[in-house]
Amino acid sequence: MHLFLSTSSALNCIYFTEFGRPMFKVETRAVALGETRRTIIRRAVETVDGVWLGDRDDGYHEDTNNAPTTYDQERSRSPGSTSASDSEDVGTFEGHFAHLAHIEYSALKPSRILYAGREMRTNRLFRAEGWSWYGMSRHQVFVASDGCEYRWVIGSKNPKLVTNDSCKRVIARFHRPKGGFTLKPTSLPSSLEVYPEGEAILNDILITFVYLRDAEES
Repeated sequence: MHLFLSTSSALNCIYFTEFGRPMFKVETRAVALGETRRTIIRRAVETVDGVWLGDRDDGYHEDTNNAPTTYDQERSRSPGSTSASDSEDVGTFEGHFAHLAHIEYSALKPSRILYAGREMRTNRLFRAEGWSWYGMSRHQVFVASDGCEYRWVIGSKNPKLVTNDSCKRVIARFHRPKGGFTLKPTSLPSSLEVYPEGEAILNDILITFVYLRDAEES
């Protein structure tokens, strides 16, 4: 699965598949000095004629946001074409997003992530291990909802998520637009590639990815 970013910022964009199907909406509003900065993460939910299908299990009760115009715009910018079979599936996603998590950043104390009805302080969620040549930052290890440990390997090019064991199996990888000395503009935006092994913990991957991207974009 490739989740393409609708903008250059991982903190303010819609994540959509190669078929133009929106999956996540991430918003981080600018705040005045001294105010708490928050990132809101929402996930697309299935609806038919505006009626939500299925129950939520994340412990929140925020109303969904109806954004069909934004969805249509992002879908038109999709890097791939929609197949006939996918068109029927996409039709149930009408631009509605439900609250998934939010992140509160703090400079004087550990930031916190509220997800699935739980509050997680980032100094407890993540454990620093190893070192990266990129800014001498340390890789970040966390336990996902499946009970397994994963490691975000921080790098100057494409950060990746691997299993925190001897196999170091790649679960997800961030792809930046191709650059360099070329007159040909890139045809694809940045994307977060999630391998089949990681689709069961997709929410965990997206939330931790967004949190760690804040350090680079801020």
